[in-house]
Amino acid sequence: MNVDDMAAIAFLLERKANIQAITVSTTGFSAQWAGVENALRLLHRYNRSDIPVAFQEGFVGQTQLNLKYPVGIPPPHWTDGSNKYFTDWISLKKSPKQAAWQSAAQLIVEVLSNSAEKVHFLELGPFTNLAAALHRDADAVRQIHTIYMEGGRLSPGSGSLRRLRGPGFPWTTATKPKNASWNVFVDAISASQVFAFGIPTMVVADNACDALVVDPGDSHEYGNANCTSFLTEIVLKWAPAHHEQWSNLKYWDPAVSVMMLQTLNQESLACQEWLESNLTVSLQNDDTYATFVQGQVGAPTNACLASNRASLLQTFYAGC
Repeated sequence: MNVDDMAAIAFLLERKANIQAITVSTTGFSAQWAGVENALRLLHRYNRSDIPVAFQEGFVGQTQLNLKYPVGIPPPHWTDGSNKYFTDWISLKKSPKQAAWQSAAQLIVEVLSNSAEKVHFLELGPFTNLAAALHRDADAVRQIHTIYMEGGRLSPGSGSLRRLRGPGFPWTTATKPKNASWNVFVDAISASQVFAFGIPTMVVADNACDALVVDPGDSHEYGNANCTSFLTEIVLKWAPAHHEQWSNLKYWDPAVSVMMLQTLNQESLACQEWLESNLTVSLQNDDTYATFVQGQVGAPTNACLASNRASLLQTFYAGC
């Protein structure tokens, strides 16, 4: 669970979204123990400790082609700041609630099976947990109305990219294909299985986030000039916690959380260009690995290719 994931969840909590559960995987951009702990502390901060948080089931790498690959993902210096975010950088009280007794897959199936209405699924990390739920109970997973995610570069007709011989296995942080989503890349098989199942999906492509570079003055420009909200605090500690330049950080997962909520509330979406296509995930051992392929099969998808920065950030910081 990276800081943009935390900000996306905090945004939904501030907007009183009906969150049913949170699951954390072993291949996300924090240690799994830290991701679960940070989620519990964040929920406690918003008085929503009733929302269960679950660990991934099984063992690390259970869906990888080889248990050794990809290697070094994510590297420790990418995860240290996230691991300690709600202790060292923002001090949040420990939650009295423990992690759920169920595994992530069990919890997903339980929530879906018990829901009288279709459920909207926000995928902020790898597809590992959702794929595991799919394998447990495909009928329950059909209760998902739409999957919402950020990542991957798309353009009209990009399903017929010329394939080049890339570095191939063993994949590493340094060799990720440039058009691949990180959340797909770290467990491409799980993502491939979910997209092959064909659940309708909304993708906020990396293209749409090009205009969404984080600036520490954004909350004042797009919210209230005197904004001191907790959501703003989460964003403002991001760069220093990761020893990162602001220019390298974007509103990746906050963007998809905003567009999901705008969709559910039937508001105007902060998207300026859409692509409609069925998508699958390439598992070819070349520069298309973990990228989206357009065609006639797979998940029917609406992909946002260009966002409206002002509209999106005005919604994101509306609580200021």
